[in-house]
Amino acid sequence: MARFIVLGGQWGDEGKGKIVDLLTEHVDICARFAGGHNAGHTVKIGETTYPLHLVPCGILRPDITCIIGNGVVVEPGKLVEEIRRQFREIPGIMEGTGTPDYAQCVAISTNAALKEMIAPGVLIMGSPLVAGFLFGVEAVAGILAGSLVVGGVLAISASNSGGAWDNAKKYIEAGNHGGKGSEEHKAAVVGDTVGDPLKDTSGPSLNILIKLSAILSLVFAPFFVQYGGILLG
Repeated sequence: MARFIVLGGQWGDEGKGKIVDLLTEHVDICARFAGGHNAGHTVKIGETTYPLHLVPCGILRPDITCIIGNGVVVEPGKLVEEIRRQFREIPGIMEGTGTPDYAQCVAISTNAALKEMIAPGVLIMGSPLVAGFLFGVEAVAGILAGSLVVGGVLAISASNSGGAWDNAKKYIEAGNHGGKGSEEHKAAVVGDTVGDPLKDTSGPSLNILIKLSAILSLVFAPFFVQYGGILLG
C-alpha cells in the first residue's frame, strides 16, 4: 500500500495544502493530524474568493475519505454546530448576499489551540519552581544554564537552517536551477515549508522560553534561598 506523508509546521503555508490535494488523487484516505486551523483551501468562483481555512486538505475530492486526527485543534463538534447556527440565523449565506461570522469560527480553533498550550506552559513555568523547592538554588541554576546553552544552540540552528531553505527557494525562483515549475523548485518549496516555521516561529519561541524561565527563577530566588532544598535537608 502506497503512503504519502507531508510534514510541516504550517499546514497551509507555501503550498503544503496544494501538495496534499495533488497527492490525494492517488489515495483512498486523507488523514490530517497535529495542526491548527489553517488547513489551506481557497476556492475561487468567478470573481469571488472563498477562504476555507477550517476545511481539511483533500476533502474537495468526492471519492476521498478524509479523517481529522487527534492532534488537530479544530474542535470539530463546536465548529459544525457554529456553522449550522450561522446558516439558520444569518440569511443569504448560500446566495452570497449574507456575510458569515468568520471571527466566531476562528475563535473556536483559537481557544482550542490555547488549551493545547496549557501543558507546555506549565512545564516551562513549573520546572524551575519544583526544582528550586525540592533541590535548592543550585538545581535552578543548572536548569537555567542547560536551557540557555541548549536553547541558544537550537535557536541559532533553527534560524540559520530555516533561512537557508527560504533563500534556496527564492534563489531558484529567480531563474536558477530550472526556475519555477522545475523539480528543483518543487523540492525547494517542500524545504521552505519546514524552513519558514523554523526561522519565524520555532527559533524565536526558544528566546521566550529562556526569558520566562530566567525571570520566573529570579522572582522566586528569595523563596528558594529560604525554603528551597527540602529533599536535601
